[in-house]
Order: sequence, then C-alpha cells, then structure tokens
Amino acid sequence: MVDALSDMGLAYLHTIGDPASELITDLAHRFAGIHIVSNGWDPVTDVTAAQNLISSGKADLVAVGRAFIANPDLVHRWQTGADLNQPDGTTFYGGDHRGYTDYPTLSDDAA
Repeated sequence: MVDALSDMGLAYLHTIGDPASELITDLAHRFAGIHIVSNGWDPVTDVTAAQNLISSGKADLVAVGRAFIANPDLVHRWQTGADLNQPDGTTFYGGDHRGYTDYPTLSDDAA
C-alpha cells in the first residue's frame, strides 16, 4: 500500500511507533516523500530525541504533539534550554479549553 501511496505524490507519510523498527524503516524506505515520525506515546519526545531522529535519517520531521500542547512556545524553549511545562493528559482531546489555552509561556512566567 505504501508503494502505491508513494506513487500518488502524497505530501508525507506519518508513522507512529519505534522509528528503528523493521516495519517503520521499511515503510520509510518505500515512501518517496517526507517522513514524519512519532515515536509513540511514552515518553514525551524531547529535543534530543527529535534531533537524533532527524540526524540519523530516521525522520524528516518529528511530531511532538503533547510537548506542543503543554508548551505553546516549545520551539523557543528548546532553543534556549528553558524548562518545559508538563502535559496534563487528563485534559487532552475533549471537554473544554483546559489543557489547550491555559499553559503558560515563558513570557507569562516572567510577568
């Protein structure tokens, strides 16, 4: 199926699981486009893991959903080495605004 999808010119392939596994490696080699990796659900991907996945050639991009939900300024935090907010999984994907709009940014912390 990935061979057929690759021939269709899709923008990217997004895989979830161990990027070093035989299955994910095979899928990535078969797909001609961009490969976005999510290494699964545990642990939350940190900057070192993301950099290692890209530098090792296991990914073109790395999905970091929970880290971004908890840190609306994640790129800046990673660039400066600042501490991260910890994600609260009990607020994910349902309910109300809690967990999506109430995590502080570094500029909030300084205020």
